[in-house]
Amino acid sequence: MAIVFDPNPYLAVRQAFDAPWPGRRGPRIDLRCGELAATIYPEDGCRITSLTAYGFELLRQWNPNRRAFQYGCFPIVPWVGRMRAGMLRFAGKDY
Repeated sequence: MAIVFDPNPYLAVRQAFDAPWPGRRGPRIDLRCGELAATIYPEDGCRITSLTAYGFELLRQWNPNRRAFQYGCFPIVPWVGRMRAGMLRFAGKDY
């Protein structure tokens, strides 16, 4: 099956949204502070796959029926776009 991209911006976004996705990729990073927790996959566009507060999951979880942008979320602050090699350098440390 060949994928044909339409120059219409709405349809291009729709095609990206509907793209099949195999799920989380690469190693995961778990962050926790008290009753807040996040799980991030740097090699999957720094996708946040889980965000919990006081025992409640706040994000839609991946399953085999989900498409590329139908689960988790992507951080866009303080940067937008890709992180080179999935690394963030802050205060002399690499994350």
